Amino acid sequence: MEWLCIKIPFILFSINQLVSTLIPINSISSGKGICSLFDCNPLLSDVFKVVIISLLLVFSILYIMEKQMIISTFGIFCIALLVFSLHESFGVSARTGVFTLIWLAQFFAYLFYKNNPNQILLHKNRIFYPVQVIVACYTLAGLSKIWTSGLSWLYDARLMTLQLLKSNQMNYFDGKIPAESILSSKVQFVFDHKEFMATLLMIALLIEITSGFGLLNKKMTIIYGCLLLSLHIGIDLFFNVKIEAFYKSMIIFMINPFYLIYLFINKIPIFRPKTL
Repeated sequence: MEWLCIKIPFILFSINQLVSTLIPINSISSGKGICSLFDCNPLLSDVFKVVIISLLLVFSILYIMEKQMIISTFGIFCIALLVFSLHESFGVSARTGVFTLIWLAQFFAYLFYKNNPNQILLHKNRIFYPVQVIVACYTLAGLSKIWTSGLSWLYDARLMTLQLLKSNQMNYFDGKIPAESILSSKVQFVFDHKEFMATLLMIALLIEITSGFGLLNKKMTIIYGCLLLSLHIGIDLFFNVKIEAFYKSMIIFMINPFYLIYLFINKIPIFRPKTL
């Protein structure tokens, strides 16, 4: 049941993410990803998009039915790699690397199962490998902040107002907010509470660089999943930045809310099966 509560939400999220990303692409500004290796412009035709979406649906059905899992997971990995390469070549950086690597991690879990058919090990690895990928991405994100910014990541908290102003200006130019909202109360709050914001930045950095503790056991995985979710809520609250590939994958694999709901319901007496 635990795997089912991960597999169904993740494949639905994957289909939506890949299809909604692929359809609007109509040109390539500069080759990124695998599109740096060859000209991807011929792949932007409607016929090709239909073929890719059809293959995605076939692989998704196999994945849901737990059939040909090596083929289906590797197939979706290849589609994700191609679609997101096209997307970044189109000029949009959506930070989708973690999403693609999760499919590769699942592929390896089933590949190792073929060589060593241990069902218990498979159940662990097909969840644990993606969690390792997610945790590694957050840890590297934290370490990169230390590497590029050092201690200035903390004591330059006052400069967050510039990032907020930039985000508000972008929203204004996109027609999402009126001109008077560029200098919002949020910007003023950050400017007036520099020490508080420095503390939040320190906490966020500590959550990222210690996220490896989420690999210790199931409880720590859920705890760090919730901590990372709070980090994303803060990013969205202050900067209006939603990194969907990261936080949705993290919620599904680390918190697994549908499985927690299932466990909670089964603890309620009225839902327990009656025994003689």
